[in-house]
Amino acid sequence: MVPNKDTATQTWNGVLSILGSPVPPKQQAAIFKIAATLPGIETEELKDATGKSGIAVTRVDNRGPGGAISRESLIFDKTSYVLLGGQELVPGQGRELWSITRPQISAYSRPGPSP
Repeated sequence: MVPNKDTATQTWNGVLSILGSPVPPKQQAAIFKIAATLPGIETEELKDATGKSGIAVTRVDNRGPGGAISRESLIFDKTSYVLLGGQELVPGQGRELWSITRPQISAYSRPGPSP
């Protein structure tokens, strides 16, 4: 909990904190559903840093320099709601994009004995 912050801001900060560590896909979908219902949250279509399109939950805040409006977005896959990445847009400072990379797990075949 952050003193002097409203419940929606505290919940948003909790969502960011949780997503900062590995979270199973089903829980990521649940986090999307919670974040999308917070007061002041907008949903929109955005692309992550790799160009993959997804549905974003965006928090608009006036914490930018000089009270400028900043937009902080978490971008999720449109069907599975797995987190793809995010975006932060702060006037006067630009836009920061990021993506989640997941290693591909492939079947491992153990070599047999040499003849």
